[in-house]
Amino acid sequence: MHLQKLKTCNSSDLCGLCPPNGCCAWRPHSSRTSRSIRRALCAVGLSDSGDSFPIRPRKRLDWDIGPAFELSKEQALDMQIRALQRNNEPSRDHGIEVLYRFADFDPFARSSYFGVNRDLGQFERFRRIFHTPHYSVLLSHVQHSALSSLQISELQWKQRVWVKGYKGNEEGVFEFLMVKRLGGRYDGTWFTRQLTCDGCSDKSLSV
Repeated sequence: MHLQKLKTCNSSDLCGLCPPNGCCAWRPHSSRTSRSIRRALCAVGLSDSGDSFPIRPRKRLDWDIGPAFELSKEQALDMQIRALQRNNEPSRDHGIEVLYRFADFDPFARSSYFGVNRDLGQFERFRRIFHTPHYSVLLSHVQHSALSSLQISELQWKQRVWVKGYKGNEEGVFEFLMVKRLGGRYDGTWFTRQLTCDGCSDKSLSV
């Protein structure tokens, strides 16, 4: 979309989000456009005519880590694994919280995210699974590497990852199933549908 030359707003036309010098993308603000609408359009980078203008990207903070359209499947998976590697930074079990944000399941229905059918709607139930003997290897681990990957379809991809825990010879192999959503708010965004570990069973996940 063609970007129009920025013009200077009159003091009476300022939307409240324009810089102090009055430089804005409005041409100028239409008298028929309410102040609240002008503020909303400015926030998303549009003028009342529908033209767009550049917005300085906001720095992605630790507590903002989660699914995003610009992340490739590899980046989305790497973000989760590294979050688990620094699980207690900046707060306790923050890494698990990141995985919960990426989890592709309905919180109001039972899920097979961990390979067995469970109710994971509440974060606390999800968090406890990671503190069972098999999955705790992921928490604050010291090393990890990809073993293999498979592109199942355009919308599904899986990767097997080897992880070395911080407790002596503790290690494990985990398989991540990534899916790309279609439609809705997160259209085209990668999520994790399943995270399973070699040797896990329903009994081993008892919490």
